[in-house]
Amino acid sequence: MVDESEKKLKIIHCGGIAFTIIDGLRTLKLTIDGTDYFPEEEVQKFSIPSGKIESLKISDIPAALNIEPYTLSEEGYHQRDLSGSLEIMPQKKCIQFWFDELYRGKFWREDFSMNKYIGLIKEAIEKFPMVQGEFVFDEICDNDDDYIFARFRFRSTHDDTIKTALDKVARAREELEKAILLLVNDISFSDENLNDEPLFTQYIIIPILRMMGMNEVQYYHGKREYGKDVTFSEDTKWGNKRYYGLQVKKGNISGATGSELETIISQLDDGFSMPFYVTSCQEKRNVHDMIVAISGHFTENAKEKIIEKVHQKVNGRRNILFLGLDEWKWLASKYVTQHTRNIVGVSDFENDVRNSLNRLESAIANISSEYNFG
Repeated sequence: MVDESEKKLKIIHCGGIAFTIIDGLRTLKLTIDGTDYFPEEEVQKFSIPSGKIESLKISDIPAALNIEPYTLSEEGYHQRDLSGSLEIMPQKKCIQFWFDELYRGKFWREDFSMNKYIGLIKEAIEKFPMVQGEFVFDEICDNDDDYIFARFRFRSTHDDTIKTALDKVARAREELEKAILLLVNDISFSDENLNDEPLFTQYIIIPILRMMGMNEVQYYHGKREYGKDVTFSEDTKWGNKRYYGLQVKKGNISGATGSELETIISQLDDGFSMPFYVTSCQEKRNVHDMIVAISGHFTENAKEKIIEKVHQKVNGRRNILFLGLDEWKWLASKYVTQHTRNIVGVSDFENDVRNSLNRLESAIANISSEYNFG
């Protein structure tokens, strides 16, 4: 065994941090604000307060580094951020965040236990488009006691700073949790969900959009972003993005003159005219299309009146798509996978959709011809 003192040591300063590197490959010590940090011997992992390293540019890090960021609680205890560690590999120009998760309660309940939950993590990583390619499931350690261990990782290319990398990991983990929820929750067209705009949005519209593979889905929790309850984007076949704004209403929409119809028209005007903020790129964008999404039906020429009045208010003709209850059921039957349907048990509405599929396809064709103005 070669003594560390006999190896070639090099000190490199980067972002106010001194890196002591052995043989140009491995970080032996970090010195931050006069404090030395050493890795745990067995795993070569540095435990460092998040605030000390957040501004460090990943591309400037001189050697491979494995960091377990933490924050201090009010009582002075270390609280791990995101239950894992950030592995930075400058030579490969990539980062990985390892999730090492230990659960107790493997035999918690017969119908749902921690080992079943671990299985759902693995299944979501392998099957759902919103997380495929970003996460890799590595192992499950399951022995005879009441504990179960899972290890999986998030992969990415270089980010600007450690903070942006950790933010990206946090967002990806949220997407993974949503994918897991889709495996265990019913996309239910219940009266409760259909008669409440937030429930209709969160438990029907957004899960379907995610299953359709839409990107950058943002929900404004009832605070409209200038006429838009939800915004999202779609990658086109031409290699660019198309942005959508979605306005949510519960119940039926009638073409009869009234304040509700005027409110929709005004909000569509705002939706087209005012840009919105895309958090993933930190920039403003304008929508290409607006969608009026309702939990009921459009009646008394409502769509025709809305289209005509919006076109009178804005310059040029705009794309408006109308999606009522029948269309949302059709989309659910099309994009929720058969495997997921078996898990969540949506056969009741699926049978109903099949019985009226011809009528719904005709309705979709009519809608497409109405809103596609070139």
